[in-house]
Amino acid sequence: KNKSSASIYAHLTAKSMLANEDEKMESLGGLSLKVGYEMVNMIPLKDIHSIEKGERFFIIVNAKNSSNVKLDDLMLNLPIPTGWELTNKRMSAITEDGRSDISTLSYAWQDFTDTNVYTYFSLKEGESKQFVFEGVAVYDGKYNIPSIVLESMYDPARRAVWKN
Repeated sequence: KNKSSASIYAHLTAKSMLANEDEKMESLGGLSLKVGYEMVNMIPLKDIHSIEKGERFFIIVNAKNSSNVKLDDLMLNLPIPTGWELTNKRMSAITEDGRSDISTLSYAWQDFTDTNVYTYFSLKEGESKQFVFEGVAVYDGKYNIPSIVLESMYDPARRAVWKN
């Protein structure tokens, strides 16, 4: 209950996850994604299900803003399949004086969890950024790899989805 004379405004955004077979590629509001997988010898992987236990690989994510405005508050959501582990490069970017060298990073913040890597950044008009994630398959199996999503945190009309 609003006990003041000022008006209260609310904005509600609802989201849901589609079943894997129903996921679609999306590119809305000028955002686009391109994702590739490579082995450590830079050989592109045509089938990510061919990665075997103990093998190291790279996930290369290219995000592009083809709109005519700068887009702030973007979030890249990279889900991590069960059986894979990704390397948090921030933890190994330590200088000789013991400080973390984040001056060369192309994002504002990155949050590694057990199931996802969330990367927060901005893209200028026409700008592209590439994010490279290093991983290893720690368990045998066939991995279900959910879609990778790039979206504006405050504008649901700007998003891109890369179906794996």
